[in-house]
Amino acid sequence: MGYRLHHPAGKKAVKPRKTGKDKAASAPPDLDLQAWIDALRALPAAAVTEADVLAWTEGPLRQFFPFERFLGAYGNLSGGRVQMRSLVSSGHAPDFLAGLESKIKAR
Repeated sequence: MGYRLHHPAGKKAVKPRKTGKDKAASAPPDLDLQAWIDALRALPAAAVTEADVLAWTEGPLRQFFPFERFLGAYGNLSGGRVQMRSLVSSGHAPDFLAGLESKIKAR
């Protein structure tokens, strides 16, 4: 099954926030914006597999956002229920993943 990641290249740029008189807000000193730029540049441009999504998540994205665990799901909503079609995870124990329900009632 292939997926397409939405690449931000076609979106309009957001103007920087202002703080005081004509001064743009700066990023916190511990925020590595170059890692974020690298992660965005590494986004696959064509249809991708779950393995591609996981490789991007555990590689370039983790360099910017150092998470311990990741859980991503894709599904559809039908008849008031969400049905999970695909699941990508990193760092979760198999027993946790086995306990997830494939159908969830939407509120």
